Amino acid sequence: MLKAALDTIGYFWLPSAPKRQVAGRLLFDAKQQRLDLLGSLEGEAPIGALVSEAPGSELLIQGRTLKGRFTLVGCQHRNTIPLDLVSTSYYVGTVLTGTHNARHQGSIGFNEMEVSLNSLGEWVGTVNAEMSMQLTESGYSDGITINYKKPVVKECKFRWGKVALIVNYTVHMFGNQMVTPNYSVRITLNKRRSLADLRRLRSAIQTLVTVGTNAPVLIENVQVGVGGRKSTWHDYSRGDDLGEVDFAEPHRYLFAYSDIGGIKGVAKWLNSYLDYERPINSLVSHHYISQMYPENQYVNLVMAIEGMAVLKDSQYIRISSVKRRIEFIAQRIYQRFGDKVFGDISSALKWTNLAVDMRNKWAAHGGKGGDVDYKRMMVFAESIYYFALIWLLAECKIPKSAITRIQEGWGFREVIRQIENYLNSGTDSRLDRAPSRS
Repeated sequence: MLKAALDTIGYFWLPSAPKRQVAGRLLFDAKQQRLDLLGSLEGEAPIGALVSEAPGSELLIQGRTLKGRFTLVGCQHRNTIPLDLVSTSYYVGTVLTGTHNARHQGSIGFNEMEVSLNSLGEWVGTVNAEMSMQLTESGYSDGITINYKKPVVKECKFRWGKVALIVNYTVHMFGNQMVTPNYSVRITLNKRRSLADLRRLRSAIQTLVTVGTNAPVLIENVQVGVGGRKSTWHDYSRGDDLGEVDFAEPHRYLFAYSDIGGIKGVAKWLNSYLDYERPINSLVSHHYISQMYPENQYVNLVMAIEGMAVLKDSQYIRISSVKRRIEFIAQRIYQRFGDKVFGDISSALKWTNLAVDMRNKWAAHGGKGGDVDYKRMMVFAESIYYFALIWLLAECKIPKSAITRIQEGWGFREVIRQIENYLNSGTDSRLDRAPSRS
């Protein structure tokens, strides 16, 4: 998400003691997020003594540097080096441009956020809207920017406020591509919320585009604001380490923005994400962790579909059976979509048995590498991903057109074909004899 690394020097202070400013260096990139100070923020200290904050406590630090003013959130003390003067070092969780009036971390809040993602424009496609344009000439090298007087293309309410799709255009004076659309999602909250809450909403947008495009998505820029004052939000989130991924490579979309009903579908997804955050994150994690053992990926997907069942029906918190939880989802998929997914209820239950036995073989019984059928494991992993996603979209009350789009896709049809082969060919005799012990 951070387009350029920060490496700058300046003076830093605690909001509670703005007159005590200490020189230091801020280094914030994919490998290091730290602040090194030539002294202590909390007053004079003996040589080699630790500063007074407790280990693990988080501080908010403000600073003015050669690259501007910043607010550093979630800073944790690292160490003290005994030199001629006290040197302190902090881990920095988040960097915000500008200085914000706050005496401690919990008091920082924002009521607006705008998120730009690398695949958003392709996933959304052409948007029909009446353009009331305002031309702003910014020089021949930058071209002319065309902004809507009211740039909100579509807007819809969700649990915490409103979500809108924003489209601006840049007209280029030179080059083959004369017009470049710039897409973003703006969230306006009904009250100030913490960065932790905004991080949840940011992840909700990222995961939606991830499952829609069936590929990892990078966050390009995030702006947060309050009272009309905007600040760029820098931190490192899901996908920021995917340097070797070719995002220009074509991939098979599962569904498009229009399939989920446009911005109304986005609002429904935000509401559901607030309920199913952890299972959704587990579900999409394989898109962002390229170096994952198939066994771990499989158990992670099983955990995701389990979590959906537990959050949907609280009785499954008290029931320890993995099989019962996955069966709950499989039965409801069959009830909603019938033979378009499983064929019949017996196939749904047979799929559950095989999927859970495979999970138990690895997670509960400690399966050996030579005993694992990796091809079958990956087929069942894909089936769990598809079925969990279909159930989740149905739970969000997303239009059936999105689910139909998934079912008509080559990837889903191929998984169903292979699953049917496994169901019709019988199960592994060793798994048949192993009781379900979860």
